[in-house]
Amino acid sequence: MKRSYIRTILMIICLLAVTAGTALANTGDKVDSFLNNQWKEYADCLKPVRMSCDKAGIRIEVISAGVKDRKTLLVFSLQDLEGERIDADTRTVLYDDLGSYEGAAAYMLDYDETTHKSIYAEEIRHSKPVQPEENGITFSMKDLQLTRHSETDLIPLVKQYGKNAGGVMPPENLPVWCDRPGEYQSDQVPDLKVLDYTHPLNIPLRDNLMLTGAGWIDGLLHVQIHHMDRPHASVKNSCQDPLVFSLCDDIYAERKDRLPEGVRRLSWDENGDRAADWYEYLFACGPEEMDRFNIVAEIQETLGVLEEKWEIRIPADTIRDS
Repeated sequence: MKRSYIRTILMIICLLAVTAGTALANTGDKVDSFLNNQWKEYADCLKPVRMSCDKAGIRIEVISAGVKDRKTLLVFSLQDLEGERIDADTRTVLYDDLGSYEGAAAYMLDYDETTHKSIYAEEIRHSKPVQPEENGITFSMKDLQLTRHSETDLIPLVKQYGKNAGGVMPPENLPVWCDRPGEYQSDQVPDLKVLDYTHPLNIPLRDNLMLTGAGWIDGLLHVQIHHMDRPHASVKNSCQDPLVFSLCDDIYAERKDRLPEGVRRLSWDENGDRAADWYEYLFACGPEEMDRFNIVAEIQETLGVLEEKWEIRIPADTIRDS
């Protein structure tokens, strides 16, 4: 009889452990690793939910959620059911209706490109301890900004088109800026030559984004990019450029002291709107070093905004902190 009693107790303990783990189950190794390590302190309050809302071909599913002190915690997924509008760089947050909102942060844990589905862990911070109301808690998302990210390796283009150049001075009658450590678009520009922008290569990196030149002036590699006909898209009732780019490299950190007056980039405006249209990047490296370094153009395009309202109402007993 005693052995049977002990066996029963052990079975109950095992069942409780399995039940506690269901909030984390079936979400993938990356997600489980995050929850069992970075979010280990929250494991006891996350409860399985598995409730979803579909609108505009986008599905939001709350996988698990809970409340602890001044935080609402949830794991949720975002999936495009109709196309490829969601990618590994899509970012969003959900909101709750518990009041005393202070802020939120969501972390992408995983992305499946075959199903166009991403999984996030999110903390919603409140100014005071929270608990779900008797009629439950609602998670919502009011809109979703759709973006597309891409990368282009510029080293092959530099190898193909780069050559020594005499260079020309930037346009005299247009605003010219420079970037250096601690200064962005300073109008204190040293006398530096740029590649001849009147005879551009015009190699498309993206619509309206051209590689117009690559070559060496006074021993420094120059890469020139022209952002042409910059249209503006309305995003959340504001105007912003639908295409943003940057050049990422592993040269600057090692050799920034070799750049003239620390200048990393020159830029100038060609149409009088006080926004740069031409960009000239400087790199302290020679033609023989192109296999050693990386220069990558990272491009983000805003495709539009889905202005829907996704809501998921979860019963209080499902996630109430006991």
